Amino acid sequence: MLNVEWHKGVNGLRFLKKDWCELAVGAPLFARYEWNLAAAMHLAGDAQSVWFCRVSDANGRPLSIIPVIPATAAVRPFGEVKALTLGFDHQLAAFDFPLAPDSNVAEVGAAVLKAFKGHPYKWTVISWPRVMADSNAARLALALNPQWTNITPSQGCSTFHTRSTPGPVGEVVFSLKSGRLRRNLANRTRRLEKHGPISMKMARAEGNIDSFFDEFLRLESSGWKGESGTRTAIALVPTAKAFYRSLLAESDPSFETDIALMYSGEKAVAGQFVIRTAGWEHLYKIGHDDAFNEFSPGRLLLLRVIERAIGLGEIDRVSLVTGLDWHEEWEPALEPTLQIHIFRSKWRPVVVRLGRYLLAEYRRRRSRTGSQSTQTVATPGHE
Repeated sequence: MLNVEWHKGVNGLRFLKKDWCELAVGAPLFARYEWNLAAAMHLAGDAQSVWFCRVSDANGRPLSIIPVIPATAAVRPFGEVKALTLGFDHQLAAFDFPLAPDSNVAEVGAAVLKAFKGHPYKWTVISWPRVMADSNAARLALALNPQWTNITPSQGCSTFHTRSTPGPVGEVVFSLKSGRLRRNLANRTRRLEKHGPISMKMARAEGNIDSFFDEFLRLESSGWKGESGTRTAIALVPTAKAFYRSLLAESDPSFETDIALMYSGEKAVAGQFVIRTAGWEHLYKIGHDDAFNEFSPGRLLLLRVIERAIGLGEIDRVSLVTGLDWHEEWEPALEPTLQIHIFRSKWRPVVVRLGRYLLAEYRRRRSRTGSQSTQTVATPGHE
């Protein structure tokens, strides 16, 4: 029989640090203690509104710790409903939590669902909007009875292999395959070099985290996110700024945060907020000086960061975290992600699936009707 305990607030998470770190040895970014601590401190609203569900075996050994943030979530076709989430701030690109690799995932999932139903917040759905397909969150959700769940693909994650692996299906190190992209980057490099020699510097290597962070904030807010645009730049959102500062402060050899800046002469023209953990280097935020937009400095820096990772030989992948349209010409390896909804009532997943089926059937029939109409118009001799 499994045991479940609830711990509340950031202090509750700090109390669980030892258990979390034991569970998360070698864990990817979104299951790390440092990541979840920064999120709980700065991106969960009231610091007391976040809960942590600790699941342990009969001997008290921790099996999982799951963040729980009461909120609302938009779920078709029900609209905005009460939800238990892993987080909701848009600075959080994906979500996860630690889970003992030798645990009975179905048993843990059943215990978690039962505990969540006893939570004082009268939720309708457990909403995990974007988790990696190989994450602990995905493992747990997929182990539940599908009567409770609705699991669909979400936006993928663009990655670049930076270290080859042996074997017949081994990974091949990234290279620019697009001749057009190579020519464009070479052309922009030559043009930018006219303003001064191009160089790249890393904050940790330079021993100057604070000034690098300030410069990164300037770059990230110089364009459409800045004062005259959407005002969503990190520098303009106090909670976001505190979140990234916290990540920089939590850096250690197994969870290293860094900042890459690219210079043209003495002027920084592009920057990236970098997180390295579990063999991956995540380029979590990218910014550039809008005055140098014609030279695509962000893309020039991306190429240099990837080449640096390949040269180091210590990083397996460079991740862009998201899967945006502009990534396509780089031909990244796309890692799948999932959107997970776990409902309190069994009838809701039935409604969701039925609605999806009816919509697909409607589109199929409409497409077939349109195709037949086109064929009729194109038939010779038809009047």
